[in-house]
Amino acid sequence: MLQSNKYTFQDLGTYMGVTEYRIIGDGAPYRVRVRHHVSAYERSISCYKIDDLGWNRDVVAMIGLLCSSDRELTQPVVDAFNAWALAEHEKERAEIESHPEIYGVVDWEDASFHIPKLLRGANWQNGSGWVVIGQDENRESV
Repeated sequence: MLQSNKYTFQDLGTYMGVTEYRIIGDGAPYRVRVRHHVSAYERSISCYKIDDLGWNRDVVAMIGLLCSSDRELTQPVVDAFNAWALAEHEKERAEIESHPEIYGVVDWEDASFHIPKLLRGANWQNGSGWVVIGQDENRESV
């Protein structure tokens, strides 16, 4: 668990392409998720086996978004999360670089070492799906 200004972010783990985090400092603690990918296996065991619209709206649309369905996520929290994720990345890289005897020669161009992408925040809206924070009200949700 690490502090980022007013907010604390705690990585709760990753399962089936989704990493979950706890956010503290924005009212009562709550959870957010980032979906990194979806698999054919996930689709085969989901309730969306024959519902392409629902699968794309509810699951695929989450890829690359910091998502909250528990409460409204705000842009300042998303900005703080992105700053925290970058600081964590830099901290881990410094740790690896400072111990070549443990980690050996590292190829920093390898995808597993890339700088984390800036995430957009999204909130769940019944009937619409994931709605990106700051998105124009007249535009469709993702």
